[in-house]
Amino acid sequence: MRILVQFEKTGPARYISHLDLLRCVQRTLKLMDAPMAYTAGFNPHPKLSFAQALPMYMESIGEYFVLELTQPVDFSSFVEDFNRRGYAGIKAVAAREMPREEGNPMAMVRAARYLYPMAGDSGKIRQAVAGILGEKEVLFDKKGKGGIRQVNLRERIFELAYRDGVLHLLLGCGEQNLVPAEVINRLYERMGEETRIENRDVLRTQLYYYDEEKGLVPFL
Repeated sequence: MRILVQFEKTGPARYISHLDLLRCVQRTLKLMDAPMAYTAGFNPHPKLSFAQALPMYMESIGEYFVLELTQPVDFSSFVEDFNRRGYAGIKAVAAREMPREEGNPMAMVRAARYLYPMAGDSGKIRQAVAGILGEKEVLFDKKGKGGIRQVNLRERIFELAYRDGVLHLLLGCGEQNLVPAEVINRLYERMGEETRIENRDVLRTQLYYYDEEKGLVPFL
């Protein structure tokens, strides 16, 4: 049996790396005495995977991990026990069964939703947003293993809107990953401002996979 668990990574947990997050979750599961399935070999470890690594310092209320179990569990009890024994800032929200035919969540993630409280002249902000959405090509330099290459930022923006003082972003993930700071800092540039943001200023709220009939769908 595989289960998909939605969790939050907030507060003090924003300062730990993805590797440390993995260790924290593993320790919590062991304290719960969860019936985890393990890999074979000389160094067996739990069959546990995360949907998408969260950058350090960024908070999220929509993270996911998949855990393979040797026997069924009650989802509500699992979530309660995880939170009772877990670490500050790492909180399970919900869980459901994830049949194997649904695939690997790490390969399925296509987009992420973010929120950013953006202060300033709302008219100028909306004008900058409309400017980016109205263009077919907005290039930026992306660093990778092969060096620096130019990427079209516009192709990786699925939604961009400014409402009630908050910027709403739905951006590409996986192979089409786009860091929200790239978009937000570009908006500030268009507004003629020198403000630059970092990961700590943005909240991730949800991850999505792609369905041919429904389009982008949240995991939970």
